[in-house]
This record gives sequence, structure tokens and C-alpha cells, in this order.
Amino acid sequence: MRAVYALIATVFTAVSLSGCGDGGTTTTTAPHTGTGTQTIVNLASATDDLSSLVAALSKFPDLIDALNGAGPFTVFAPTNAAFTAIQSTVDGLTDAQLKEVLQNHVFGGLAYSYGLTNGEIVPTLFTPHNLTVALGAAVTISSDSDPATVATVTIPNVNASNGVVHVVDAVLVPAGLVATTVAPASATTTVAPASVTTTVAPASVTTTAPHTGTGTQTIVNLASATDDLSSLVAALSKFPDLIAALNGAGPFTVFAPTNAAFAAIQSTVDGLTDAQLKEVLQNHVYGGLAYSYDLTDGETVATLFTPHELTVALGAAVTISSDSSPATVATVTIPNVNASNGVVHVVDAVLVPLLTAGAITLAV
Repeated sequence: MRAVYALIATVFTAVSLSGCGDGGTTTTTAPHTGTGTQTIVNLASATDDLSSLVAALSKFPDLIDALNGAGPFTVFAPTNAAFTAIQSTVDGLTDAQLKEVLQNHVFGGLAYSYGLTNGEIVPTLFTPHNLTVALGAAVTISSDSDPATVATVTIPNVNASNGVVHVVDAVLVPAGLVATTVAPASATTTVAPASVTTTVAPASVTTTAPHTGTGTQTIVNLASATDDLSSLVAALSKFPDLIAALNGAGPFTVFAPTNAAFAAIQSTVDGLTDAQLKEVLQNHVYGGLAYSYDLTDGETVATLFTPHELTVALGAAVTISSDSSPATVATVTIPNVNASNGVVHVVDAVLVPLLTAGAITLAV
């Protein structure tokens, strides 16, 4: 059992991380800690919403071999929706052109989102083509085509064993290929649905990694910058002590439910007292560090809602169960997102515990 350290409640981010700096040419990279146990290719293959990217890569064994190699690499990984938005363009590419498009999404080094600067130029494996960074409400990446294709980073800083992956909402088509019709920049896709599951190391792998503090934002600030965690942030905002704690030193592990997770039990949430809502939030927080690859099958994780615990199950995905009867079960859809004061796992359900005020009816 994992012991509780301090007190606090819940959050996370994935959609938009602010970068640092105004100017443009210096990339400050953090040393790669290798906290992921899967290569970039294996990580993508285990993620439903990157199946179009994996299918395209599968045509090029040399690219597969490279992205399974030592690296490090930084990959801007377009979602299935991103490929669908330009399907007619993709269908018209030769294999050589498709390979160039894929190479245009890879930087041969490490570039975490918080190390990017506004206007920075990032070289790609499709020499001499580059990508350009813009920082604002979100991090965006532009190709060198005319007009440029612009992609928003929707899930930053997903560690692999040989690099880092940023999920993006558009395919970055380089200059010199074909004219492309793409979805407008405003048509962004929020990625974190329940179907996006990431397979983690099996139960026998229990090697712990020290918290590297690679994130520059606290858990609260990250969550506040994430559209798909706005329901969680709204709930937290009722409890200044929880906000203050999650802005503190930590470390904390947060299982952060998406907006869809809250919407699925909205009538239940609406019927909770403030005291019960606070208990629900505390039930998503462990006062220590627990990376997904460090969890074991059947393990119990103590929460800040003492003495309640969560139970881990490992299979095709990591699932977390509450101690309610019947238990609520959440799938980890985005694991191991580092904050400056802990780690966040996005989950697809609200983990309702046995509440102090008695049992409640879970409306789903």
C-alpha cells in the first residue's frame, strides 16, 4: 500500500502548456530521464487515436526502426482526426511524399514544450525543412508550406523510453509537395477521450523513478490551461485549501477526470453537498509519486480522503477502481504527465468513494 504524505485534491493538463521566453532561437531541453518504458513506436501503437499515424509509418520499416532506436527524438504526432481532415491530400501522395510528410514531424533531439520559445525554428528529419513554434493560449507548430499548416499541441510531453511525444491536431505538410486543403486553425480537436488508452508496463515491472520536476507548471496551473479538465477545475475552485495544496511543493499523484467523465454523472454531482464534493475530489489524489509503470496489479493506493483507497488493475490498459459498492472504474487514458509538483494521469470516469454522509445513487 502507498502511504499518504500531505493533503490535497485533483487535476491535470494536456491540452495547452505555455512555453517560456519571447524570443526565438534557443531550445532549452531537459535531459531525457527515460521515464517511459515504451519506445515512441510502441507508445503510438498502443494509442487508438494515433492509429492513422501508425498505419502510415508501417509503410516505412526504416522509420519504424529509427523510432524504435536509441534516439532521443521529439515527435509531433497527429491524431486520427488530423489525418481525416486532409484525407484526399494524403490519398494523392506517393510513398516518397508520404515519407517526407512523416519525417517533417520528427526532430532529432529533445524538445519539451516548456523549453520552446516563441518564433523558434525546429529542424526536422526532412532536411532542410523546419517547423516554427508560436506561444500563446496554446503551443502551436507551423510547417514551412505556403500557406503554412498550423497544428496545436493538445497533449504535450508524453515521455517514451527514447524521446518525447507531443500530440497535435493537424498534419504538418511541408513545402514542395502538393497543394493541401486543411481544416482551419480554429477547428481544434481536444484529445483525451476514453478510447485513447495507453498500454503500460506489466505488473512485474515495478522500478520507481525519482520525480524529475520536468514540468514548469503546478498541477493546478496545468489543469486550468486544459479545456478538457474545466469541470474538474470548476469543482476545485470551491475549495481554496485544495487549490493552495495542489499549488504547493508536493509531490502528488492526481487521477484527473475529463469533462465527459463529470458529464456522465452530472445528476449525481449536482446532488452532492460541498462536503461530499470535496471528499470526491480528495479521492482522486495520492500524496506521493506513482507513475503508471510503477503500479502493480491489485495494488491499493491510499487517497487524501482517509481512509479510502483506490485499487489498480493492469491489463490492456491501467484501470483504477473506487471503494464504493458497486465500484466506479476509470481507465487511465493519458498517463505520466509531469508537473513541477507531481504527476497526473487523465482518467475517463469520476472515482466516487463511499461518502461520509452515506451512500449515494450513482446516475450514469
